[in-house]
Amino acid sequence: MAVAKGILQLTPNCQLLFLPLFPNKTYMPKETKAGLYQGTIEKDTNGNYFCGPYLLDYQTVEAYFKLGDRVSLKSIIKNTSRMSMETYPQKSIKFSYATENHDND
Repeated sequence: MAVAKGILQLTPNCQLLFLPLFPNKTYMPKETKAGLYQGTIEKDTNGNYFCGPYLLDYQTVEAYFKLGDRVSLKSIIKNTSRMSMETYPQKSIKFSYATENHDND
């Protein structure tokens, strides 16, 4: 995967916004109907939910899913949490139950 080059900007509501230097270049795979990645929800010893190499949004999993559910990741972003970014450099905040099997596991 190519490393994106750009600048980070802090928005008024305290969110980080990535502004690519080359906006026409694609850095992440395009989402298909089946999603970017499919796998099973697991939990590590630190209590983090993950699917394959991606950290999953904790509150979303707690509210709508359970361990072992098969999910399809719809968006993948950079993990900015200092506590987990070494283990999981990327995370998904948008995912749903998988309807098709891609065998990424």
